[in-house]
Amino acid sequence: MDQHGYWQTADGAFLINPDGGPRWLVSEKGRLVRVAPAEDGDVGVHLLDSVLAACLQMRGVLVLHASAIATAAGAVLFMGPVGIGKSSLVAALTDRGYPLLADGIVAIARDCNGNPLALGGFPRIRLWARSIDALDKTWRRRKAVSAARAGVGSYAVPAGRFNGNTVAVHAVYALSGTVDREVVIESLPPGPAFTALVRHSFRMRFLRGLGEEKNHFHTVSAVARRATIQRLVRPHVGHPPAVLAARAAERLPPACP
Repeated sequence: MDQHGYWQTADGAFLINPDGGPRWLVSEKGRLVRVAPAEDGDVGVHLLDSVLAACLQMRGVLVLHASAIATAAGAVLFMGPVGIGKSSLVAALTDRGYPLLADGIVAIARDCNGNPLALGGFPRIRLWARSIDALDKTWRRRKAVSAARAGVGSYAVPAGRFNGNTVAVHAVYALSGTVDREVVIESLPPGPAFTALVRHSFRMRFLRGLGEEKNHFHTVSAVARRATIQRLVRPHVGHPPAVLAARAAERLPPACP
């Protein structure tokens, strides 16, 4: 068994029990989910992140800490640590015509030929209030009717464009920050590409406790071999989401029709 903070894993089971929140138990290869009733504003947050990730990982699906859009060439993912700007970048790209595919976590399965496929998520983007203020004014109007995560200040904002289909993975960008003023986009060779995908896998300790590391590494290898993996280094200041989206769009295929 592996225990970390408010969650525990064992072979074939996952328990999440946040202080004062609902208790979730996931078992039977992610096909059985039980929750103790609770009036908690974060129920949906736990369901769409930790619980959903555990269900998918139990079924051998790779889960990346990323957000994704759909393009004419396939899914493009932006992965990175919390606060690096994945969601706000994807939100700004939807303003440029790219449909949202998933936000927060992106699930990747393999088809019968081993090709990585990104699974459609939910038609909402979780954004901090300051990120919404930095986006087009339409996002501020959507914020007014969006659910806020209690005590945190982030909002589940409806996406203006959404594609909920399963889409072949075309490219993955690993986001990081810099004190410089220029955006840098560069290709990653296979070794660093594999390492970046592992680093941004959703809660690796889930996998160790669940006994699913083998399936995880097989899918990571498939993504590293068959998709374009790049590093996108963004300035910490001076590049609002729309500016960064314009820079990223220079490298992107056309939007998915």
